[in-house]
Amino acid sequence: SPGNISLASLLILDVSYNNLTFPFPEWFFNLANLRKLDLSGNSLSGPLPSEFESLKSLEHLDLSFNSLEGQVLKLLGNFCNLKILNLAQNQFDGGIQELLDGLSSCPNSVLELLDLSSNMLQSKLPASLGMLHNLKFLTFYDNNMNGSIPESLGQLSQLVHLDLSFNPWEGFLTEAHFINLPRLKYFALGRIDPNPILPIPLTFKVSYDWVPPFMLHKINIGYCKVGPAFGVWLQSQTELLFVKLRGTNISDSIPEDWFLKISSQAQYL
Repeated sequence: SPGNISLASLLILDVSYNNLTFPFPEWFFNLANLRKLDLSGNSLSGPLPSEFESLKSLEHLDLSFNSLEGQVLKLLGNFCNLKILNLAQNQFDGGIQELLDGLSSCPNSVLELLDLSSNMLQSKLPASLGMLHNLKFLTFYDNNMNGSIPESLGQLSQLVHLDLSFNPWEGFLTEAHFINLPRLKYFALGRIDPNPILPIPLTFKVSYDWVPPFMLHKINIGYCKVGPAFGVWLQSQTELLFVKLRGTNISDSIPEDWFLKISSQAQYL
């Protein structure tokens, strides 16, 4: 306890990689001016206490590498000043509808980073995702997200990093999913299971001559149907440093001119 010391003006609190557990002392939730809170790498378990709702000035919240569980609470969706929300490496389950609905209902969402990787999320991806117009970094890596990916993804015009891999998505990806992503540099998609008996549930359904608005630096696609042709959209990506296309049903030949363009700069093929 800080005793009689006043922490009313505290803006940044970093207590990462200690052995903190709940419950927190009462003074902690009186830090009304706190802008950045880093609680990553602790021993926090169970659901997130509702008292976190009092920290509405937060712009950066990092709860990664803990053992938090239950649903990602709606209360975090009420943080309209949040620019960075990192909930990776926890045990959150269920859906994220309430979280995204809350964040997208902010008059002007400023959220730039949303990391929900390596949890146990099992829901569909809500269309309200497309309202987070300032998102630059988005990852749902290593969850159990299912259903189709909403076309509203294509409205995230500031997006640079998109990782949807290791989830059992279904349905189709079309030009509409990428129509307004000119800044995209990193794209990862696909499931972990290479079992050839299982059908490939996610399919790229884009026209052969479609040219996307982005120029990727890294592409990692596994066990999604991209082929059978080596489409123009792939051939247009000439700034690639990392290329991984595994189990994509491409039976075409690799275009020689495309290979020559990327071979001098590529670090992984």
